Amino acid sequence: MTLAETTLSICIPTYNRAKALDRLLSNICTETEALEENVEVCISDNCSPDETQTIVKKWATKLQIVYKRNPKNVGFDLNVIGAVKLATGKFIWLSGDDDVFFEGAIANFLSDLKTIGNEDVGAIYLAGKEDKTCNNLDFEKFTLFQPENLPYLEDLSFMGCIAFKRDTALDVINKSIEVRDGKTYKTEFKTTVMYDFMHTYLFVECMKRSKLVGVAPRYGIRKIDDGNEFTQKRYIKMLLRHIEYVRHLRDYYGQYEALLPKKRYSRFLVSFFRYFLLYGTILSQNEELEGFYQLQYRLLYTMIKKEKRNDLLPFLEIMNRCRRNKLFIFSIVLAFKAFKRIKRNNIPEVGVKDMRAVSEEIYAAFKDEIDTLPEFQKDNYDEAFLDDCLSHMLYRTND
Repeated sequence: MTLAETTLSICIPTYNRAKALDRLLSNICTETEALEENVEVCISDNCSPDETQTIVKKWATKLQIVYKRNPKNVGFDLNVIGAVKLATGKFIWLSGDDDVFFEGAIANFLSDLKTIGNEDVGAIYLAGKEDKTCNNLDFEKFTLFQPENLPYLEDLSFMGCIAFKRDTALDVINKSIEVRDGKTYKTEFKTTVMYDFMHTYLFVECMKRSKLVGVAPRYGIRKIDDGNEFTQKRYIKMLLRHIEYVRHLRDYYGQYEALLPKKRYSRFLVSFFRYFLLYGTILSQNEELEGFYQLQYRLLYTMIKKEKRNDLLPFLEIMNRCRRNKLFIFSIVLAFKAFKRIKRNNIPEVGVKDMRAVSEEIYAAFKDEIDTLPEFQKDNYDEAFLDDCLSHMLYRTND
């Protein structure tokens, strides 16, 4: 087999998720076994301490796998670059190690690639994620667009939605990215733009270097995202990084309207605020977690001031002063019901007369979660974590 015969490279950056990776490779094997085209699987292992190497060996006889293990954990961004550099296919499709492909997705994508011909297509967006509600596209066939005429792309932050031409991506990596002290700096901006979103950065830069962008409205990768142990600390970091990601899209790529969230930039700030109101109130009832509540309060206050969303400050202060009142907790949770934030509990909509009863029902529905919260104490919410969040994630400029 020659390099030119490889049509598609599925690139998977992985770390310490052997069980999820095993599921994904099984899924890829099922989806590619009847295909005529050659599809390779490129795995960049970020020095996993688990059974990742064993899982790769298990599937190496059934899949065309290119595998490299980093001598140390180099971080997410460099691991994505490592996976891309392993590829030999003309096009690369990125995948998280804890997601899976929808049935027929790989075959559909290969069919779409055949329609490109000699057109200059450097980046491709594939609708995907959990279900059809995540797809805002109003057409059904693979379509090529000029970058300035793209339809709104729902979620470029999800790695499974992103594919690009290998040669174009390598050009971005070689000419627009500089690695210093283990961090990836974007030479055009002289900063760490889109930290932890290397996949999105590569997509946007590949798009800028090409005349056309492909959009595939059929569903590609299903987001499962069960590879991480959830902690409140990790959730805060995730929200902060998303806030920074949206800010960078706005500030550095604002000319491409289709890439920007339809709602105003502060949507993630408001999301963090709502999250704080609900879980911050519940957490404050447990004196052992008072430190975590105070951390959330200081982070959110700083974010609101920096984003000049002073309209949120009165709500924050009311929350802080009334947080130990049980009826106040009920009111907060009811507000979330109005926002349909806790619809997963399947509590029916009711009139005002039944508010107290429903409040108690909702509070009971959260009881299991409340009972498990003390386990998050192991995260040690200290000043160092607060400084790290504020200095190195949320408002990074020239670190």
